[in-house]
Amino acid sequence: MYNQIESTRYGRGRGRRYFRSPYYYPYSYRRYPYYYYRRYPYYGRNPYYNPYPYYYGRYPYYNPYPYYPRRRGRVYGMEVNDWDPESEYAGGDRVIYDGKMYQAKWWTQDENPSIYNENPWETPWREV
Repeated sequence: MYNQIESTRYGRGRGRRYFRSPYYYPYSYRRYPYYYYRRYPYYGRNPYYNPYPYYYGRYPYYNPYPYYPRRRGRVYGMEVNDWDPESEYAGGDRVIYDGKMYQAKWWTQDENPSIYNENPWETPWREV
């Protein structure tokens, strides 16, 4: 009367869209009494058939505190080199010094990016 082949998940013309339980049909259509279907709930269907094959939730799971590693090397197609005291840097140039990335606020030359200054507006480097 009903089997797994009829309960296909595909479109029209390939049988019913989903499996209908034995309780959908009138009691007179049943082959066995009602307690048989409770004792054997997978009668007439494939117990390994999964009607929901995909996970529709959020993946990766929502993390309120994501960790974004610092950018190293190329940044937006721009090559980031190590800091060199002899070279000149314009505002916006990025360098790597002592494993940290710095960005120049204005033109500078021979000023160490890692030197701490009491007033951050006086140093030409900003850590990125």
